[in-house]
Order: sequence, then structure tokens, then C-alpha cells
Amino acid sequence: MPKVHLTDLSVRALKAPENGTVTYFDDATPAFGVRVSYGGKKTWIVIRGKRRSRTRLGTYPDLPLTDARKKAKKLLSDAEHEVGRKPFGATLDQYIEMHGQKLKESSKLEVSRVLKRHFLPEYGQRPVGQITRQSVAAILDSLVVKTPGEATHAYCNIRTFFRWCVGHGYLLHSPCEAMSSPSRYIPRQRALNDMELKALWQFTDRVGYPFGTFVKLLVLTGQRSGEINSLHFNAIDYGSRTITFSETKNGRVHVIPFGNLFVEVLGTVPHRTGLLFPGRESDKPYNGGGKQKWLMDKELKLPHFTLHDLRRTFATKLAELGVAPHVVERLLNHSSGVISGVAAIYNRFEYRNEMRAAVEAWEERLRAIMKGNSQL
Repeated sequence: MPKVHLTDLSVRALKAPENGTVTYFDDATPAFGVRVSYGGKKTWIVIRGKRRSRTRLGTYPDLPLTDARKKAKKLLSDAEHEVGRKPFGATLDQYIEMHGQKLKESSKLEVSRVLKRHFLPEYGQRPVGQITRQSVAAILDSLVVKTPGEATHAYCNIRTFFRWCVGHGYLLHSPCEAMSSPSRYIPRQRALNDMELKALWQFTDRVGYPFGTFVKLLVLTGQRSGEINSLHFNAIDYGSRTITFSETKNGRVHVIPFGNLFVEVLGTVPHRTGLLFPGRESDKPYNGGGKQKWLMDKELKLPHFTLHDLRRTFATKLAELGVAPHVVERLLNHSSGVISGVAAIYNRFEYRNEMRAAVEAWEERLRAIMKGNSQL
């Protein structure tokens, strides 16, 4: 649709199309315009509401431009008030249900966790139209000091949420417009030492399944927590002693070997079908790890670490054992690294034997750590 600067002179000068109609929108008042028919009739219109419905205001020159513009602004103001009235909590539930259909289950759970943890307590039943940029910034700023990575994730998720609200007619404008990421994310360098690993392993022995077993598998395999959390028994091949991850962060099927210690840990799982770590609904993964991690931190009192740091610990320990970097990259399923780009496309050798040797060496090293006398 053409956009013009509507004045009495320009409206009078608008020519009728040869057939049909053409609408000219005002560049000074968005969603307000004049519709010109092939017969020369000029009708004032305004587009409003979440359904983007068209409302006729009157015809020119019976309704002058000044009066038509005032009428349009009044209707748009009323529409904006109506659009923003839905409570944040109810809108968030609908967003997770609808937007989550496009995501993997683990990603959907993470989006839900971040938004409900950091924004739902503050906004709750507040209408989405009353949420200001300043209030969003205040929540994000409170996260930056202690958890800059979490602040970045929270910013990305709330920005996507408000964009969805605009696209679905619950808001006319996002409060995150013109906002930038609250922090420059600095990659973490935390890796647990031998004494910390021993304390962690002993803790997992005490708490057992599911959280203790889950943490042990993170330590043993170095895989992402979401991929271990959503692991099915049918992905584990005892004959070849391999695990196949079909849904991964980079979208590539990933196969890794496992050893005897992995089998021992797997023996603590009380069932042998479906998800290793099912939630209350057996077809969905367990999601109680956040509270268990908090309890673990409270008991162990180790320098702060995240579950993702266990992945970095795995890579660090393999390097200490002399495992080649490209083998570590394969075990971690990194999409970039020592072998990447065109080289990764043409290099089809998967280093299965080297990967198995690395896993066996890591399990042997872990057993030695558990038997050691080192104390924190």
C-alpha cells in the first residue's frame, strides 16, 4: 500500500484508479488512510485491533481530513488499550504452548524455566501493555552482576516473547525495542579439579537416582545436559557399546562409545524402557534438576559451578590424559573446532577407535580419583 503525506491539497489531488480501489496511508498517522475507488469516491479508513480489522470513518469531503485524523487517533488509542490488557502470566502460558511446538522438548523446557523464573514473579497478572522497558531492564540488570550468561539468555527469551506478542496482536509495540544485550557474555573457564570431582561423585552416590545418576552421566560422557536428560534407552546399544543422540544442538546425529563404569551407573536406573529420566508425565523428561542443583551447592560448598561446567571438565581432563584435540571435539560433538568447515565435510573418518580409547582412559582416571585420598 502506498504511503503519502495526507493534506487537504494532496487528498483532493488523488486520482481514481482505472479499476478496483487503492488505499493511501498517512505517513504521519500509522494505520490511517484514505481509500479511493475507481469511481472517484474517497473513504477514510483505519486499521486496528489484533485482527487488523478495517474500520470506515466516513467519506471525503463530507468528513474533513482534520476530523478524520482525530477520529482515527481516538480509535487507535482505544485499540492499543484493549490490545495490552491480557495478563502476562496467561500470555506467557499461551506463548510457551504455541511457540514451544517449534522447539525441541529440552529447549521448550529451558525457555519456560527462564521466563517463569525471572519475569513471572514480577509481572504475574500485570497486563502486558503495562510492562515498561525500564522494568525489563531492571530485571536484566539484576542478573548481570552474578550471572551474566543467564542475563543474556533471559534477554533473548523475553525479547522473543514480546516480538511474538506483537505478531499475535497482544501488543502494538515491544518494550524491548531499542534494547541491547545487558552484558557482553564472557565464556566461562570453570573446570572441576580432582578433589572437587571426588566430592561431587560422593554426593551423587548419596542422592542416587534420578539426579545423582544424571550428574554422573554428565561427568562420564561430557554431553550437554539437555541431551542426557532426554536420552531414551533405545538410543543405547549394548552390543556395540555406543549411544546415539538423534536430537542434538547442531542437528547432527552423534554417536559416542561408553565403557564399564557407564554400565555400572546405568544399573542404578530402576527401569529399562522409555526415557532414562522421565518426568511426572512419562513421555516428558525430568525437570527437577534446578532444585536438586541448589541443594547440591548448599551441601558441597564448592566454588560456584554449573552443570555445563562438567562438559568443560570432561574436555579438560581428556586433554590432561593426552587425548588429541580433534578426538575431544568429536566426543563433544562440536560443530567447529580443530576440524571444521570444508575440512569437516571431506573428512569422513569418525575416529571411533580413538574415541573409545579416550572414554576408557577417562573412566579409568575417574576410578582412580574416587579411590584417591585427596580431601577438600
